[in-house]
Amino acid sequence: MGAGPTGQVLALWLTRFGVRVRIIESSAPGTTSRALVMHARNLEFYQQLGIAQTVVAKGIHFTAINLWVNGKLAGRFPFGHTGAG
Repeated sequence: MGAGPTGQVLALWLTRFGVRVRIIESSAPGTTSRALVMHARNLEFYQQLGIAQTVVAKGIHFTAINLWVNGKLAGRFPFGHTGAG
């Protein structure tokens, strides 16, 4: 299985049930950004595995994203407190 978020959660669940797993990822360098955000559903699975708080604590918390087109800044989207309250 791959080492993306889906493969990692599957590996965690299989390991929890005693199944040995091997994660295989391409040896070629990535050309695109991957796993930039943690979705609520991922956190729900991580909560079931008892690791959600650790994942959030060790993550990098972003307050905005910049959008680039042809090497030029095209926009900025701040979301620092989106969903708070």
